[in-house]
Amino acid sequence: MEELDARYLNGMPPVGRESAGGLIKHERVNSMINETINWLGLRARDKVTGFEGVIASVHFDLYGCVQVVITPPKMADGKLGDGHYFDVHRIELIPGERVMPVPDFQAVARKPSEYNHGPAEKPLPK
Repeated sequence: MEELDARYLNGMPPVGRESAGGLIKHERVNSMINETINWLGLRARDKVTGFEGVIASVHFDLYGCVQVVITPPKMADGKLGDGHYFDVHRIELIPGERVMPVPDFQAVARKPSEYNHGPAEKPLPK
C-alpha cells in the first residue's frame, strides 16, 4: 500500500501525485467534488423513481460511488419523511432557489479530526 505523506495526514492532499491505486489528478477530482457539494440545499428529483426533495447530503465512497441523500418535504400531517440515497447520475436538479446555503467546510476546519460542526450548530430553518 502506498504511504501517505505528512501533507495528506494534515488534511492537505498532495497535489499532482498519481498512482495506480490511489491519489489521482486532484484538479479534476476537486472540481467534481466541489460541483457535487454545491448541490447541497438544491431541490432535486430522482429520474428513475420520481422521488423529490432537497439534497441534504453528498457521499463519496471507497468504491467510486457518488451519491446524494434527497430529503422529501414534510408530509401533510407535519411529520418528516425519510431521506433516500441516489446515485448522482440519476439526479435531475429542479430549478429554483437554494433552500439553505452550502456550508463553508474549509472555514470550520482544516482536517477531519478538527471538524466539529454539525446540525446542532446549524438547525434547519423553520
